[in-house]
Amino acid sequence: MHGVYARTGGAVKYGHSEVGNFSLGGKIYEQNEIEFLPADALRAAEQLILAKWIIRNLA
Repeated sequence: MHGVYARTGGAVKYGHSEVGNFSLGGKIYEQNEIEFLPADALRAAEQLILAKWIIRNLA
């Protein structure tokens, strides 16, 4: 997900999957983390809105 977000212009410090993923009922469940680069309040809000939109559309 962080790669998709970075290609849209998002400022990502790093992103990675967390431990503890599992599968159930033919689906794979995995937790991921994205750390954004520091930004002023308006830019940070825009980044969060865009990241949430991408997550909803990929999930």
